Order: sequence, then structure tokens, then C-alpha cells
Amino acid sequence: MSSLGISSALFKHSKCIFHTRVDNRHVNQLRLRGDLHPQSQLAVTTDRNFGSPRTRRLSCSSSYSKRVDNARRRSANEGNVSVDVVAAQLKNLRVKEDVSKLLGAQSLDEKDLARLLGQMRKERVGYRTLEVLRWAQKQTDIDINEFHYSACIRSLGETGDEQSIVALLAEMQEKHIARSERVYGSLMYAFGYLKKWNRSLELLAEMKADGIQPSELTYVTLIKCCAQSGKYDAALDMALEMDADGVPQSELTCGALLAVCQKMGDVDRAMHYLTQLKGTGARMTADIYNTALEVLADFGGSDHAVRLLAEMRSADLRLSARTFNAVITAHVAAGQPWEVATEWVETMRSEGIQANAFTYTTVCRAAAKRGDVEMMRAALEAATSHPLDLMAYTSLVKACADTGLWGVAE
Repeated sequence: MSSLGISSALFKHSKCIFHTRVDNRHVNQLRLRGDLHPQSQLAVTTDRNFGSPRTRRLSCSSSYSKRVDNARRRSANEGNVSVDVVAAQLKNLRVKEDVSKLLGAQSLDEKDLARLLGQMRKERVGYRTLEVLRWAQKQTDIDINEFHYSACIRSLGETGDEQSIVALLAEMQEKHIARSERVYGSLMYAFGYLKKWNRSLELLAEMKADGIQPSELTYVTLIKCCAQSGKYDAALDMALEMDADGVPQSELTCGALLAVCQKMGDVDRAMHYLTQLKGTGARMTADIYNTALEVLADFGGSDHAVRLLAEMRSADLRLSARTFNAVITAHVAAGQPWEVATEWVETMRSEGIQANAFTYTTVCRAAAKRGDVEMMRAALEAATSHPLDLMAYTSLVKACADTGLWGVAE
């Protein structure tokens, strides 16, 4: 029997944890054929013990079964349909298997359907939302409304199905379902994923023409849409338009603007938005400060980083590994020696926060940017003393390659 046949038989009939080796072609065939036990979950991870880069280890466990059982118990206690169970079951359907039989066994109403469509996005089953919507439209006891269309539009945007989005818009117009701010926001979100930022801005004009006043959430969506397409100036212009429309800016807007400044490498503008937010009297959160610190970390604003850290302490905000990782990286990017980085690591420990692999991988990346091979070696040695995941290894290999340490990278 081929390795594919052995793997198929094992995965179809076993619930216990085990490991086998198959290559990428076999992985795809297993997925398409649906040769998995209905109470098992397939996980694909890189196996460093095997030489070929195409080799993968497949783990089959009963985690899916436990997750479904827990969700069913919550559903029984709450007395309603458990949409996370249904979404998980949809995820494990074979590619060509119809959703009607599964959904027909549920007692879904309008709210359940809206929650299910949202949960399907979380479970990454957005490609089946249109099938679920078409099934619901055939049910006499479910009234399809803007909430359902909005959820479908977001999922279709994430899957890149622009044609279906256009078809749904025409369908809404034919059924006289008005476009609310929710619908407009979903459309902007979808076209942002499709890298069509101009269309998102056109939707803002259409929204205003329909007499709908955009909220802060709408503008934040537009900022992210423009940033996804690399149109950073257009994203920052949204803040000016918010001021012109009299829409107040909270930490939500500031966080989105700081993310744009990070991509632009504009430290001064990032500090401007942070200061502006403070002036409004808005609630300053640890997440806002951490985002600002990460901007500084990328471009060496060590003095600003120390000042922001002091502000967090005075505001009694929770300091985390994310906070100190950004502060340390800001100092390394500013050209500070390895000894300064280790002093900050000791400060972390004195605060009750343990340095982790990510602490040292960020130092590696920062040292690689400035070409400091000695610091890279020291950070690399410290990093490998911690458990590393695939992302950490990838980051370290890239940093080694950028500085010409091919022997270490291998």
C-alpha cells in the first residue's frame, strides 16, 4: 500500500494521537478526499527531524471532538443552537459535500444564522458562507436581512470573490434591502482585502449621499483599507476628514494611525498622534502604548521609548513582555551595545516578567539591520536557550542570512 493509502486509512479510522510522514502532494490529496475521521482534526507542521523541505508531520488528535462536546454542553445550558459546533462541522465537511443535510438538522433562526456566518469567518470557512446563505433563503421561517448580507460580504472579501460580492449587492437592491452603515462598512472591509482602496473611498461618498453619517468605526475601516493597499498618505488623510466631519477620535483611531506610521517609518507623526490622543482626554491603554513603542522599536527612538515606558508606569498600566521587547529593540536599533540590552532584560526580570525567545529574536533582527554580527551571535545564543517555534526559527534564519552568517543559518 502506498504512503497515501496508509495515511488515509489511519486518519479515517483512528481518534488517537499518532504521527506519520507524507509530502505536500499527499497532504492536499488527503484534504480534498476528506479522508479524515469525523472526530479528528488534521494539523500540519514543519518537522525539523526530516531532511526534505517538502516533508510534513501530520498529527491526528481528538481535540476537535473535545471542542465540539464542550460547545454542545454550553449550548444545552444556554438553551440555544451552538453555532461554533455547526461552524466546526462545516469546516470538516468534504469539499464537494452539500451543507443542506447538516444545516437541516439545526433549528436556526435569523439571529442564529447571523452568528453562524460570523463564526464561520473565525473558523476560516468563509468560502462556504454563500452556500449557507443560499440554503437559508430556501427556508420559509428565516428572513434574510442586512446582517446576513454584511457577514457574507466580509467573508467573500477575505476569500477574494469580488464577483459574488457584486452579485449580492444587485440581489440586495432587487429585494429592496437598504444599505446601512453596517453594509457599507462590510463593503469597505471587503474591497480593502481586494486591494481596491479607491472603491472603498467611493463607498464613503455614496454613504454620505445616502444620508448616512459615517462613524469612527467606518473611518477606522477605511484607514486599514488604504494601508492594506500601501496608500499610507490616503490612510492618514482619513484623520483630517474625520475632523472635518466632526467625528471624534478615540484610542481606536489612534491605534490604526500608529500602525500606518509604523509601516511608513514616521516616528514624529506617530508621536504627534499619541500626543493628540492624550489631549482629547481619551483612555490611554497599554495596547496603544505598546503599538507606539513598536513604531519606535523599528526606527530606533530609544529616548521616546524610555519616556513612554515611564508614562505607562505612572498610569499604572500593565507592563508585559511585548512592552519590554519593544523598548529593548528600540535601544538596539538606536545603536546601543549588547550590554544595554541585557540590562533591560534584567529590568524585565525585576518586574516579574521573563524574557522569552521573541525577546532575543527581535534583538537579532535589529542587530541584523545595523550589521552588528557580534550582537547577533550573542542574541542568537540567548535565543536558542529558550523553546523556539517555527516563526522564531524563521526569524532567526532570516536575520542570519541578512548578515551573511550562512553557516549559522544552516
